[in-house]
Amino acid sequence: MGAGCTFTSRLVTNPRIRECTFFVTLCGAIAAFVFIGFARTYFLRNFFGTPPQAPFVMFHGALMSGWIALLLVQAILISRHHLLWHRRLGITGVIYAALIVVVGCMTTLRAAAREVTAHSQFIGSQLDVLALELTQMGLFGSLVAAAVFMRDRRDWHKRLMMCVVAVRRDAAPHESPPAPGATFEPTAQPSLPAVTYDQAPMETLMKRTPIIAALVLSTVSTTIAQQESGRTRAAASTEQAVQQQDQERIRAQIAADTVVLRRIYADDFFGIGPTGVVRSKAEVIADFASHTLRYQSITTAEVRVRVYGNTAVETGRSTMVGQDRGKAVPRENRFTRVWVMTGGRWQLVANHYSLMTTQSE
Repeated sequence: MGAGCTFTSRLVTNPRIRECTFFVTLCGAIAAFVFIGFARTYFLRNFFGTPPQAPFVMFHGALMSGWIALLLVQAILISRHHLLWHRRLGITGVIYAALIVVVGCMTTLRAAAREVTAHSQFIGSQLDVLALELTQMGLFGSLVAAAVFMRDRRDWHKRLMMCVVAVRRDAAPHESPPAPGATFEPTAQPSLPAVTYDQAPMETLMKRTPIIAALVLSTVSTTIAQQESGRTRAAASTEQAVQQQDQERIRAQIAADTVVLRRIYADDFFGIGPTGVVRSKAEVIADFASHTLRYQSITTAEVRVRVYGNTAVETGRSTMVGQDRGKAVPRENRFTRVWVMTGGRWQLVANHYSLMTTQSE
């Protein structure tokens, strides 16, 4: 973050010493903020029992975590007067930043492609996030380039780097929904005090204006992207919760676990099987308990979930192997399920199967 600090006998009152101490403390706070914010979903995911993420998501998270660590190391090097090492590491930082731009764009494009391929109801929101994220990545690259170009001007260099942090505050965004209960996410805000604190020594408004403008632009871009991403991922999290509940129900059917089935089925549930048999909740539980209805395997595909407030409609394709009252259950079916949020969990209120024919659909 510019030239090294000059020590004098009056350490406490030396503005440069205070400045270096402030930025090292700030960078440490940013690192701690990121760790706490993503502890549940990334850093301590095994401790919290968070489902494993895709390898690419894990790589993206490691890459962004490394960027925060690099920021802290660079601040420490300056505070210890290791300007030469700071600049050598800065060369690595430029390559690292280029990798972040490439991986960040790939991450967002993969998320958008996933929604489009699945014909998800979140396509519109995800495409909005895509546009904002690509703009944000362009801003990130531009600010890094400007900071490198202005590396001999300490005041400009460090402020631009703080703007870079404000732009890329996330560890693994938009690639997968957060784990249940993970409601906290780091933002750009810890980097704002750095620019606010360090504006006072600048002599003219003309010097301050470009930095302030860059900070405002990066913060606005980050805030908008985070809001759009938050809405998209909240909806995706609900979709995931419904599918997880359905998979738990399927496992309970195969195991004839009536305790789990009583919890998942709503009291007013009714279902229509592929053979046209209609069952209430009590009849479903009784048939599984008596083994009148048995399944050896059930798999689903082409699953889509649409959420309407506290109601979700799940559709898809089901392949089943089982017996219903002594007769083989039709193997290939289409299903429509209706779920309602009750008492903080999703319960199944209706389930309808349609037997698939050999004709193309």
